[in-house]
Amino acid sequence: MLLTARPGLLQAGATAPGGRTAAGILVGLAAALLVAAFSPLASPSPDGLEAVSASQGFLRLGQAAPYQILPDYSVPFISHPALTTIAAVMVGTLVVFGGAVLIGRLATRRQAAGL
Repeated sequence: MLLTARPGLLQAGATAPGGRTAAGILVGLAAALLVAAFSPLASPSPDGLEAVSASQGFLRLGQAAPYQILPDYSVPFISHPALTTIAAVMVGTLVVFGGAVLIGRLATRRQAAGL
């Protein structure tokens, strides 16, 4: 269906509209930060892996992380519970998003150089 509707998108080297532009990156970042603003509404229940490990009895075998940058999704200098969670999630979002953009740009430069 995509081949008949938009064959140009399937050509080698073609990019989706807004895919590699600064505007496309900023829109993606804004969307990620908007979602991060709703982080205090997340469920306090354990995620699937933690729930299974607890029910199977091997949760206690896990080791604590060797370091904690933002422990328990909190920023040390913000005391309001919801705001500290939002700030911590936004910092994490910025770090992951920045890393993804950096890796993507490095990968496309290597690909363009033929490596």
